[in-house]
Amino acid sequence: MLSPSLWYDNEIILLQEQDHRDEIKANHQLVYLGLGELEKSGRMLVPFQAFYQQLEDNYPGIALERQLQPHLDHQGSKQPNIIEGLQFYFQNR
Repeated sequence: MLSPSLWYDNEIILLQEQDHRDEIKANHQLVYLGLGELEKSGRMLVPFQAFYQQLEDNYPGIALERQLQPHLDHQGSKQPNIIEGLQFYFQNR
């Protein structure tokens, strides 16, 4: 997920993950999260970190990676996160 809008609707995605955790916990999980540090003036950072922590804490078999591109906004973080996300995918599939 690149620049996920986890803040949307009062961070409902974090609640949905909790509600469906038991259903999806056994699935093979391969998750890359990428964000620019300056996206939405930093407003996206807290839910981004919270979602990453939820995944890390509750999915022991997950292949999980996060990249926070320093000093970059949405447009600036796109290219490095695409490259790193593809590398992560091919190394872990």
